[in-house]
Amino acid sequence: MIGFVYAIEGVASLYVNQPRPEGSTRPFAWADATRDGIDNMRPKLEQAEVDKIIAACLASIGEVAFSDAYDEGKKMTLDEAVALALNES
Repeated sequence: MIGFVYAIEGVASLYVNQPRPEGSTRPFAWADATRDGIDNMRPKLEQAEVDKIIAACLASIGEVAFSDAYDEGKKMTLDEAVALALNES
């Protein structure tokens, strides 16, 4: 499962500078929820990079939109996360 998480995080990181940065928010939320479920926290160095992406998303779309997208992302299934990554690319 961690391979899927890592792949989705990689794809999500590509969307932060795109016109729809919420494309990063939902997959990272899914990854966070999945990592919690399998007790596999992100390494500190990777977390620092994710924190930068999250900050950029927050600045771009605002706290309310970010929160809404994050909540949606946490509820996604693996299939939905993969489909989102494929559709956003």
